[in-house]
Amino acid sequence: MATKKVLAVLVASLFAASQGYAQAPAPAAAGAGTATTAAAGGITAGMVAAAVAVVAVAAAASSGNAGASSVITPAAATSATAVAALATATQTTTAVTAVTTANTNVAAGATTAGVAGDATVTAAATTATTTTTAATAAATAATNAASDATAAANVAIVGVVNQGRTICAAISSCTAKEVAGLNYAAAAAADAAAEAAIVATNAAIAYRNAVLAAVNALPTSAAKTTALAQITTAATQLVAAATAANAAKTAATTAASSYTIALAALGTTGTAAPVVSGTTGTTGTQ
Repeated sequence: MATKKVLAVLVASLFAASQGYAQAPAPAAAGAGTATTAAAGGITAGMVAAAVAVVAVAAAASSGNAGASSVITPAAATSATAVAALATATQTTTAVTAVTTANTNVAAGATTAGVAGDATVTAAATTATTTTTAATAAATAATNAASDATAAANVAIVGVVNQGRTICAAISSCTAKEVAGLNYAAAAAADAAAEAAIVATNAAIAYRNAVLAAVNALPTSAAKTTALAQITTAATQLVAAATAANAAKTAATTAASSYTIALAALGTTGTAAPVVSGTTGTTGTQ
């Protein structure tokens, strides 16, 4: 009984936090669009903590107290998935920003040292650019999926369209299967964003190391010294990128756990939750 009370408090906390993430339920005539206009921003540490708390305590309750996890409503579980997905997108964007700056500094170092035309450096630069672009797109997709899940969780009457995307077939409601699908889409998009952040960070690290190897092979000169300084700056930025990418992975894992809990709360089945894999590499030594 005590566990059920804790669950109820945590769910209430999640709903309170989520109101800063997606606006309060709109009247039936307003539909989902009005209720989710703020879904792309306003993520806070408190919201993420609330989502993590719901996931952690629900898991403990379901394993140690039969039936306790049913205290968590579909809306609460869906909110947790959405918050975690948006947190993943936010961290992925942070990683991309750091990676982009690092790549710029590495490119400057390569140009300064005259090694930008080296075949290995060129190939690494192309991969770094491609993966950074992909991570940016993945972050956008995760933000959109989080918005859709929030629409299903935070309005009493869910409209057909959310920000131009059809999310439920009926005009006035979503079925359990549809809400489950929106949960999965958010979790899967979070997984893709986290994976993309990791790949982009590792590509940037490889680019940095390729340029560093080429520059270190050059004889001592003023240009070499300047290039090494630029590469050192990039290394610092890549540490920040790796930190954000790993945070994205943690948030995506929470989104996947929330999706699993949402399925149980909805009393339905769905595709197995995605599993975030991959780790960021190291920047190496100068």
